[in-house]
Amino acid sequence: VVVFDYKTGQIEDPADGLARGNRLQLPVYALAVAGDDSGGVQSYYWSTRGTGLDALAGIDVDRATREELVDRVSTIVDGIGAGVFPAFPDKPRQDGRGRETWVNCCYCAYDRVCAPARDDDWARKREDPVVVRFRGLADPPDEDGEEGEGPRAEAGR
Repeated sequence: VVVFDYKTGQIEDPADGLARGNRLQLPVYALAVAGDDSGGVQSYYWSTRGTGLDALAGIDVDRATREELVDRVSTIVDGIGAGVFPAFPDKPRQDGRGRETWVNCCYCAYDRVCAPARDDDWARKREDPVVVRFRGLADPPDEDGEEGEGPRAEAGR
């Protein structure tokens, strides 16, 4: 089974989004189509701006990917159930209109009403022991063991 999700904007590596739990759309679509089928499912973002194979970014939804998805979704659901799901803006970026915002906020309908210093809020909350599981998903240390790449990560150092 192959699933395509057409995108008019920039496409990113779906494996990165799965690893951080912030871009789960593609594997969720694939599993919705596959159901309990134990065979692998291929799932791709297809950029309407690209051509050829450069227009595709995909992920094989095999057993390992399914297990990773279950782990990510469990972290999110358990956090919500426990009342522990802090706003994590991620890195600064511009939205489609050139307005300064954050990676995880640019498509949110509430972006304009949230505090402008949400990066400071995350820097303050990220060391709280109750967010350790969420932080491991959303803002993990890099390969050298340094703090995550989120906003003002240096504040935690």
